[in-house]
Amino acid sequence: FTYPLWVKGQVTAGFTYTLSPASGCAPVLVNFTNTSTGATSYFWSFGNGNTAVQTNPSTTYNTDGIYTVTLTASNGGSNSVHTAIINIYALPTADFSVNPATVCVGQNVSFTDNSTAGSGNISSWAWDFGDGSSENNATGSTAHTYNASGTFPVSLIVTNSAGCFRSVVRQVTVLDGPLADFTGNPLIGCAVP
Repeated sequence: FTYPLWVKGQVTAGFTYTLSPASGCAPVLVNFTNTSTGATSYFWSFGNGNTAVQTNPSTTYNTDGIYTVTLTASNGGSNSVHTAIINIYALPTADFSVNPATVCVGQNVSFTDNSTAGSGNISSWAWDFGDGSSENNATGSTAHTYNASGTFPVSLIVTNSAGCFRSVVRQVTVLDGPLADFTGNPLIGCAVP
């Protein structure tokens, strides 16, 4: 009496992934595409405390860090493991102060950058002064003069060297200056005597 011999194929684990946003700035959704061959079951460990058994899973990384993703592919007779490192970057913090926050038309307003980079360094500052004027600079802080009265939303977008960006908005109030005027009586006089 002979028993049939069941031969299982060789398992090779593999996967690719895409990031959304593509810059990899937290929080980021990662979609995994399984490229394994010869497998019938899968176990994923994403390095962020989450696991999955789906063929093509997704996970979200809410904080920056370096994560090791492990896929174990199996066919019941053999296993194969594939790993990859995913680097998630920290967002910058956009912040600035305004001095003074209330001015008269024609006066200068100073904007002092207080932003932090998150990952890497801050690579750009994009200012919008709310009156149709804007400025991109490489130093952060700047100044602007308003030629009309009103309340203007001033926005700053900072981008770090990892491509992550954030924005913040502050208000500037611009007042009309006083109008100097007077009358005299009489407006015509006689010379002495």
